[in-house]
Amino acid sequence: MKKYNFTYTLYKGLIYKSLIFCIIVGINYSCTKKVIPSQGPCARILKQAKLHLNKGYCYGGVGPNCFDCSGLLNYVFKKNNIDIPRTTEELCKIKEIKQEKAQKCDIILFTGSDKHKRTCGHAGIITDIIDGIIYFIHAEGNPKHPHPSHKVKISNMKNRYYAARIIKIVRVSSE
Repeated sequence: MKKYNFTYTLYKGLIYKSLIFCIIVGINYSCTKKVIPSQGPCARILKQAKLHLNKGYCYGGVGPNCFDCSGLLNYVFKKNNIDIPRTTEELCKIKEIKQEKAQKCDIILFTGSDKHKRTCGHAGIITDIIDGIIYFIHAEGNPKHPHPSHKVKISNMKNRYYAARIIKIVRVSSE
């Protein structure tokens, strides 16, 4: 009789636990395999961040009812017992990692509304990288021009506004 055990697979930087279930009937057996994403720190961070989708943007907001960009990051990481700097300016002091090494839960930093002023003014958490395109969750807004569409949302680097403003990616935790 063949034994079936838990196996762990590394896929795109994430650990998956494969569970193999077998039903044994006499000498015949059939198996099904289910892949379950790891419940490590990154999965918890992204789950916490997504709980706040569509909540409003407010300048200086640290949650839980409204956020500014760094307030969202700070709230989500703190809920997972990870301390990070409060402002985008402080986040920008963390050592950069190359864009091709980016992973889920890394922090992506952008200029503010003035793309020519190359200082950090906006931040998000990478939620996914699909076919080389980075997706990130962030609290989008402009305190000088409030608008109802300003809220916590997921955007991606196909958006020219963000593609023109990326400054760097930093890592504060890993699986």
